[in-house]
Amino acid sequence: MEMLTGRKLWPRITELCGVADAGSRLAAVAYVGRGAYDMLPMGAGNVLVADCTPASAAAGVTNPEEVRRFLTGGVDVFRWAGLHAKVFVFGDVAVVGSANASSHSMHHLDEAAVVITTRGGVRSVETFVSSLCVAPVDDDWLDRCARSWRPPRYVPRRTRTEHWAPIPPGDGWQLWCIRTEEVDWPQFADDALKQHSSALRATNPGPYRLDAIVWDARPSFRAGDVVIQRWTDGDGKTAAYPPALVEDVWVARRGKHSRTIITMMYQRGLRPIADSTLRRKASDAGYRFREVDAQRIKDHTARDAVLSLWPGLARPLSGEESGSAIAH
Repeated sequence: MEMLTGRKLWPRITELCGVADAGSRLAAVAYVGRGAYDMLPMGAGNVLVADCTPASAAAGVTNPEEVRRFLTGGVDVFRWAGLHAKVFVFGDVAVVGSANASSHSMHHLDEAAVVITTRGGVRSVETFVSSLCVAPVDDDWLDRCARSWRPPRYVPRRTRTEHWAPIPPGDGWQLWCIRTEEVDWPQFADDALKQHSSALRATNPGPYRLDAIVWDARPSFRAGDVVIQRWTDGDGKTAAYPPALVEDVWVARRGKHSRTIITMMYQRGLRPIADSTLRRKASDAGYRFREVDAQRIKDHTARDAVLSLWPGLARPLSGEESGSAIAH
């Protein structure tokens, strides 16, 4: 039996889900919040059961638009009012624990779960999930839930906010360089961002600066990764912004219109540098940039070289590498 805790929990669940056979992924999770679709890479023929009701939407615990992402992706979604289980089946393994499917669970809560590999245990979890597949969820039902939706109001958590680092603990994160430029935001996306920022600040008032960008499609990077923006202004000048923690990747909607939004957390006091300085440092470490929107720096030598361009960049405190929580 494998025990999952802290910051190792959700990356491991995502990994197990991703490597399972396409038709063998089932989940019964009480609440589905922002980020869930990226955390659970499910598709056609998979099953998701959640407490997806107008009441849970009004309480802000299940986000109808996040559930809609699963439905659009071909997942068979069912509702079960009062569900409080958090169980998953991925092929020949099952996971049973405390974690709801949301970026809040991934980044802000101390969760635990066990991985079950015995045939009888996995079958028991699968039977339980299957027993909940009674009331299918469709777009009309999600529209009804969406009319009741209210953003979550989290109780502020007492955390060690005097030390916050944009670099996560452990090795479960990736470094990306992304190309961005100035664009006009539609009003509905701006309104959604204000709500998102307010909810985040209510639970995590730590010493970071929040910023956001819009993305044309679902990006390759995800919440918990680190990005360096190579931002080009209206005059065609490009600057490399300090490393930022990807807080969430989510979708703002109004009617038929939608925008994918990436919210990022920056360390205060760090300043942009010339893009030529970034490219030269990467080149000296044997790394070459391509003209693509998002490029991952896999090599650890190149990654460390690039991060060294910001000498004041905060790192996790000693002891956090084992997966203990830090304030995001």
